[in-house]
Amino acid sequence: PVVLLLSVGLSMLLQSAAAAPSELKADGGYFLLLGGQAGSHEAWSPNGGGFPVFEDVPGYNIGSSAALLGDAVISSGGGYNAESWKHCYATSVSDPASWTEIAEMQDPRYIYTLTTVGDQVVATGGFGVDGVLSSVEMYREGASAWTTADWSLKSGVADHCTVAISATEIILMGG
Repeated sequence: PVVLLLSVGLSMLLQSAAAAPSELKADGGYFLLLGGQAGSHEAWSPNGGGFPVFEDVPGYNIGSSAALLGDAVISSGGGYNAESWKHCYATSVSDPASWTEIAEMQDPRYIYTLTTVGDQVVATGGFGVDGVLSSVEMYREGASAWTTADWSLKSGVADHCTVAISATEIILMGG
């Protein structure tokens, strides 16, 4: 399994925990840390290697978020302006030779969460062009567009954490 971590300033938020470190060591899994100023990333394995070489994520990723969707790592949002906050990229975990731009989010956002829930990723909150967002968007692998949920958060939230607790539910904390 892959455990995906996202760097935000000096802290790291666990975005998708697929296994405990002992399970990672047993089957050759690894941690992938995304974020930073210039598309930076790091991979680390408790067994000292055995992870693929990932290309840098395009653009500046300050305030971005990422999630696993099937075999794909989806990275989106972040950057220095509202135009870059909409961009989304995907790469394959099994063959991470390059990042491909996928559909843009409806609402530009940064410092938000992207969480795998069932067969989709869900983007919640974050900072947008006009302030803190309460909107929620969803993306399914191979989709031609992000869809805005027909529901929203009770209030705008950013710099928070979400955790999927089932294939249809998430818990949102902090912000």
